[in-house]
Amino acid sequence: MMNLKKERLVRTKRPEMTVATIGLTILIGAGLYQGTKNEVHLVVDGKEQTILTHKNKVEQVIDMMGYDPQENYILPALDTKVKDGLQVIIQPAKNITVKVDGKKIEHFTTAKTVGEVLESGGVTISRLDQVVPAVSTELTEDLEIEVTRAFPVTVQISGKKQTIYTHSTTVADFLKAQNIQYDSNDIVTPEPTKILEKNDVVKIIRVQKITDVVEETIQLKTEKKSDSTLLSGSEKVIRQGKSGKVEKTYEIVKVDGKIRNKKLIKETIVKEMEPKIIAVGTKMPSRGDVAAKEMLVTATAYTPYCTGCSGTTATGLNIRQNPNMKVIAVDPAVIPLGTKVYVDGYGYAVAGDTGSAIKGNKIDILMPTKQEAYRWGVKTVKIRIVG
Repeated sequence: MMNLKKERLVRTKRPEMTVATIGLTILIGAGLYQGTKNEVHLVVDGKEQTILTHKNKVEQVIDMMGYDPQENYILPALDTKVKDGLQVIIQPAKNITVKVDGKKIEHFTTAKTVGEVLESGGVTISRLDQVVPAVSTELTEDLEIEVTRAFPVTVQISGKKQTIYTHSTTVADFLKAQNIQYDSNDIVTPEPTKILEKNDVVKIIRVQKITDVVEETIQLKTEKKSDSTLLSGSEKVIRQGKSGKVEKTYEIVKVDGKIRNKKLIKETIVKEMEPKIIAVGTKMPSRGDVAAKEMLVTATAYTPYCTGCSGTTATGLNIRQNPNMKVIAVDPAVIPLGTKVYVDGYGYAVAGDTGSAIKGNKIDILMPTKQEAYRWGVKTVKIRIVG
């Protein structure tokens, strides 16, 4: 009976020992398993954390941690074997759009600034190109970078040409950027709204509209009036007259500095002109007007502006102010000064002048112009002494 109890006791304790042994084995195995993991230091966007892993390659570790290699910068390479103490740098990339000459490129980058993105992408920039935002701008998610290349445009103003590199979109933008002023009168080609293209020629024709006010002289006019109290052929100045003044307003159009059109738009009399009035005799001579003395003389002609003439006769007559006076130059020994005479083909006149070449039966007849003096020439005429 005792042996039987002992056997039972042994059989009762054996299962408990087996469970404890298995549990211990599992704990030891788990400890041994954990001890075989590698310690990896992850640096994510500058922040460090440590993990234990049995993964063999960096790519597996990155995948385990949920990071997409396409959207992050990974160092070391993805196929690098994992070792205890390995440091893995994960730098999240930003989604950036770069637009160059109208073409868009989207990609992820870990660059810090716009300039770094362009450099890493092989986009070269000249000092004339436009980059928006500026190359020093720090990157943000979904940032759009636009590069506009400068291209040559020739501008021609008033005939003068200059080639300028620009990245302006329209003709108006280009002129504004170059501080080139124009107004509605100017002719701009192509039209300001046109899209600029490489090697375009922008022409500006300057058109100016100017209002010019000038004062001009109204020339003196002569009016002749018949006078029945004066003998036919004689004249008398009744009024000397005065020239007038008129203010004229012109509209002038200049194209590239040259006058193309001048139009009178307004005329204002500032000072009225007073005409010169001359009385012309119409009275026919009577017998009492004609003396018995007649003579034949050689008659030449002279003008108020003849060579050596002073414009004033020997009797003090101002023949330049009164060129239409009927005056003859005589030899005072033959015809006394102040004598009234009638000259055939000339009319009634006064002996009011002398001349060094006028001797004996010679006279010189005053004519208002050279043409009339030339037409007279030299004649033999009859004169009558009338007073």
